[in-house]
Amino acid sequence: LGNGKPGQPAFSGAGTDLAGLVSQIAAGDAFTCLLTSQGAVACWGDGSTGQMGNGANVSNSAPLVVQGLEHNVQVTAHGSHACARRFDGAVFCWGTGGIPGTSASTIPIAVPDSLP
Repeated sequence: LGNGKPGQPAFSGAGTDLAGLVSQIAAGDAFTCLLTSQGAVACWGDGSTGQMGNGANVSNSAPLVVQGLEHNVQVTAHGSHACARRFDGAVFCWGTGGIPGTSASTIPIAVPDSLP
């Protein structure tokens, strides 16, 4: 639920001190990411295949800021990966199955402009 309290049945607000309002939420199979009005991305939930974007395969019960991503305008999640699009059009993905040519990444990887 993103409140930092696994097993709590009701949402009581995201347990984060992110600057700005939440402008978008995207959900994958067992994790969720948000985008703030300041352009930051944070994820929580199952991180067993790098979905947190923090360099590890660990889960987190509260939003964890994805480091190295700034000035984002969109976030998406699907299956076991997430992607963010910056204001300049560059796209970065992390997790499993979202990065062409790689099996998985625990940190955001730039997606090439042209794909094979």
